[in-house]
Amino acid sequence: MWGFLLILIALATLPAIALLTLLVVLYHRRKMEVIRQRGVNQANGAIMADLQAIRDDLQQLRDTAMQYDLSFDTSLQRLEQRMNKLEEAQLQQRVRA
Repeated sequence: MWGFLLILIALATLPAIALLTLLVVLYHRRKMEVIRQRGVNQANGAIMADLQAIRDDLQQLRDTAMQYDLSFDTSLQRLEQRMNKLEEAQLQQRVRA
C-alpha cells in the first residue's frame, strides 16, 4: 500500500516539476533576449553616430570642393581677362606699325 501511495505522489508531483522547469527555461530565454536586444540597441546607436559623422565629413568635403572649384573658376576668369588684354595690346601694336 505504501508503494502505491509513493507512486501516486510521484505521478502527482511530476507535472508540477515539469511546469516549474518550463517556467525557469522560459524566464531564462526572456532574460537572454532582453540582454541581446540591449546589445543590439547599443550597437545601433554606435552605428548611427558613425553614420552621422560620415555624413558630416562628406558635407565638409563637398563644401571644400566647391570652394576650390570657385577659386579655380575665378583664376581662369582672371587669366582669360589678362589674355584678352594682351591680345588687344598686340593687335593695337600691329595696327600702329
